[in-house]
Amino acid sequence: DEYEYTADKEDYYIWLGRISRIKAPDVAIKVAKDVGVKLYILGGDKFVDDLNYVKTVRDLCDGDKIIYLGEQPREKVMQYLARAKALLFTNDPTRWFGEPFGLVLIEAMAVGTPVIAFNSGAVPEVVKHGLTGYVVQSPGDMSEVIRDNLIEEINPVECRIWVEKNFSRDVMAKNYLKLYRNVLKGEEW
Repeated sequence: DEYEYTADKEDYYIWLGRISRIKAPDVAIKVAKDVGVKLYILGGDKFVDDLNYVKTVRDLCDGDKIIYLGEQPREKVMQYLARAKALLFTNDPTRWFGEPFGLVLIEAMAVGTPVIAFNSGAVPEVVKHGLTGYVVQSPGDMSEVIRDNLIEEINPVECRIWVEKNFSRDVMAKNYLKLYRNVLKGEEW
């Protein structure tokens, strides 16, 4: 309920997360440059494991099409996220095994913003391919989704409904309880 749904989207994409090599904002920047779209880079850049990487990411931004905003107040982050055409989720499985959950995916869809994400970790369980966004295999696939304007086929309302049906506190708590009961009955995890 704390995520305000927004149907109206502007002509930009967003990357949101900790500015870290494993989160791969540099890949999102390369994709955006390849396709020629506007991209905002938002995320934690103060308490990170590699300040040189943060500098590398900043240097990749041109201030015109690729805009580095870094760490911002939550309210501002949510405004950018809600108005974005899509969230680019570029956690790189070659740098890290994959995002175990990806709360930013849920936040994006909760505000009605579709997701284009690499197929790693829990992404295929969180993003409903073709309904709430696209699960892709490579930067080239991500570029293709953007270039072909496939994101226009995603209805922001479906993103919100997907989150409400599958990731609300009540639903998740009930699913955990069901899982625990099944384990106690001797079923496999």
